[in-house]
Amino acid sequence: MSLNAVTTPARGDPLREDILIPSEGGECHAWWYPPKSGKRGPAIVIGHGLGGIKEMGLNRYAELFQRAGYGALAFDYVGFGQSTGKPRQILDYWKQQGDWDHVLAHAKTMPLIDAYKIGIFGTSFGGAHVIDVAARDPDVVVAISQCPFTSGFASTLTTGFAVPFLGVLGIADTLFGWYKRVNVTVAGKPGQ
Repeated sequence: MSLNAVTTPARGDPLREDILIPSEGGECHAWWYPPKSGKRGPAIVIGHGLGGIKEMGLNRYAELFQRAGYGALAFDYVGFGQSTGKPRQILDYWKQQGDWDHVLAHAKTMPLIDAYKIGIFGTSFGGAHVIDVAARDPDVVVAISQCPFTSGFASTLTTGFAVPFLGVLGIADTLFGWYKRVNVTVAGKPGQ
């Protein structure tokens, strides 16, 4: 579903279009950067890392891919940024994997995307998503996993004993977190 288009001031060509993509529990808000050629071709789907939203730099990557001749589809996970869905800003790895699946399925139906030439791009936690998605989706032809988060356990081993102890607390939270749950804000509005 198209919401609006942002145009380049010099030529009036659409630089990007806002779209909503249905997913489990809401809709993923996405920016579609069509290929400059205006012809059907390859595209890159771009998702953010831990707590990130499109406005936190995904436009730069999408614009670079667009300039290189690709279409680019940058999206927010359900419950984050301009996407719909509740609860808000709650990270659930498997729900985000579902968002990747829904966004890729949608991308394959878009007129200017060759369904057999789709790549995926993610950084940090988004890079972890990219690794899992590429491993199970045979239609993905290229995966770019920049600085991926791949193993919390291995990462904690490089930082001494204090951080592994936090892992123990995390396990306790997983087992007993339903009792007096406390949400921790990853980011806030200016001044918060």
